[in-house]
Amino acid sequence: MNDRIPYSYTTLRYVHDSTTGEFVNVGVVVYAPTEAFLGARMRRRYSRLTHFFPNVEGGALVQTLKIIERSMAAAAKRMDKKGAEDLFKVMEKDVLSLATQYVPLDDSSLQWAPIRGGLASDLNATLDRLFDRLVDRYDEHSLKTSRTDAEVWREFSKVLEVRRLDDQVTEHSVKSSIDTVTFDRALKNGKWHLLEPISFDLLDGATIKRKAQQIAGQMMILQDAKEDFDVYLLVGEPKNPLVKKEYEVALKTLDTIPVAKRVFTESEVASFGQAIDKAMSHQ
Repeated sequence: MNDRIPYSYTTLRYVHDSTTGEFVNVGVVVYAPTEAFLGARMRRRYSRLTHFFPNVEGGALVQTLKIIERSMAAAAKRMDKKGAEDLFKVMEKDVLSLATQYVPLDDSSLQWAPIRGGLASDLNATLDRLFDRLVDRYDEHSLKTSRTDAEVWREFSKVLEVRRLDDQVTEHSVKSSIDTVTFDRALKNGKWHLLEPISFDLLDGATIKRKAQQIAGQMMILQDAKEDFDVYLLVGEPKNPLVKKEYEVALKTLDTIPVAKRVFTESEVASFGQAIDKAMSHQ
């Protein structure tokens, strides 16, 4: 059996000035029709955009990109659930034919790049690699990771798949007196259970500590939120033994978060499963 899967991909560009053609890549879409696979990842930060184009409305653009990514994720779920006969009736021939259903080819500031493609044995890993290479790696403040948060999530999400809870995962926003924090992954059963994957599998110890501080600061905002919720911090452990000390500091930093929370490292996936069983069995 041939384990090399043909795929096509395109990048989504933010074109600031159509006259000069200046642009920044803001997303990647990968499509493999033989596997009914559609994957999209969009930029979640706009610091690089505003660095090059100070007058761009970065927040609004990032919100638009999140809508595009969510819409494609929903399409991917529908595609995955179709029977083989139905699937071949609706499949597009390439990624651009599909992508233009969500961002049309027009004169707007969001433009699709020419199609490229290749062969892959792991389509999710290919999507991560393309996003890191074409979008994220050039960010001035991007985190240099061995693994992304999305890759860590895939490990923990297997717990939900086994329990047939993956279809219940949704986005949820928690509002406090200071600001609103949006979680991309959440489950509800009486109250909200917010699932936050965190990769500490980083190449640099200082970056690990800085990332933990940023997460703790964000969670600090929610300490006076009126809503009943708890947070599950799902931690990807570093492979590099030289950053062990910084990793331990990062875990202690997460412990200071002043909201109802539980921290599960990858070696505690079984415990995470037990916690989810308990959370989803009580109303």
